[in-house]
Amino acid sequence: ANLALRLDIAKNQLEYEVESKDNRFDANAVGIIEEFATNPHVRGSATVNQLVLDNIGLDSLPMQCRAVVDFDWLGSDLQHSTFYFTLDDAVFDYDGSRYFCRTQELQHNEQVGWVFQGDWLQGNITKGFDLNETESLINTLLHNYFPQDFERPLAMAKQDFEFNLQLIQTRWIPIFFQKNLDLGLVNLIGSVNTSEQKVDLELEIGRASCRE
Repeated sequence: ANLALRLDIAKNQLEYEVESKDNRFDANAVGIIEEFATNPHVRGSATVNQLVLDNIGLDSLPMQCRAVVDFDWLGSDLQHSTFYFTLDDAVFDYDGSRYFCRTQELQHNEQVGWVFQGDWLQGNITKGFDLNETESLINTLLHNYFPQDFERPLAMAKQDFEFNLQLIQTRWIPIFFQKNLDLGLVNLIGSVNTSEQKVDLELEIGRASCRE
């Protein structure tokens, strides 16, 4: 790999610049980390010209992509942090199809929760949602609707929360289910009740058909 790294450290501040010219990862990034020894605050941007995801432990999702990324992160982890992430002018190539995203924003605040704005996803998830518990929540949802086919998961979310999401770009969803499925706008509105081990969901699909 052709990788160049520059670091400038002054007191409790670190500036970095990274450039990779590998044929599987062509990108450059610049940024600054303040208070990196105590309460890190990371700000930066990156331009990804080429990123190939297969053969790096993501063999189930062979994909190539390019995008411009900006981020601002303050905190110790996903749950105890405030961050802002934007993805601009993104292009994803998968299985002969190309997907475009002009802009997508993700914001997180420990007191408010998650906010999504952009071409692909709009809406919010209130505080209480832990990204690490996503798989368990999906399994709980499947058990609620199809108890004969899916067992109740051993663990669930630790806190109650509500969600109101609108999936605008849905062309990629059939990749994981049935490839000839054609979906329109998808609305997901619901809540998680931890005391009852229950996920309530209202699902609205603008269009659903199978392509021949």
